[in-house]
Amino acid sequence: MIETDVQMTKDGEIIVCHDGTFDRICETANRRNVKVLDTLSSDYPEFKDEMPLHFSHGKSYSRKATDDKTFITLSEAFKAIPKSQVVHLEIKN
Repeated sequence: MIETDVQMTKDGEIIVCHDGTFDRICETANRRNVKVLDTLSSDYPEFKDEMPLHFSHGKSYSRKATDDKTFITLSEAFKAIPKSQVVHLEIKN
């Protein structure tokens, strides 16, 4: 089973992203409250080299050189799931 959160960008792209802002895990050039919904898909900020893990207080993840530097779309995530799997999509408002 896979569970994920998604957010929509200003131009309607749906990305895999837990937060409604980029502040916690991205370099946002010292700006606060950079909202996903106010950002074009061509303007995603890059991930921080060190990201706090909200589910593990006091711990963080150090990005490796081979890690992606930004977000994937929901479509890209679905393409990575084997086709033999059943996908259930639940949209909450």
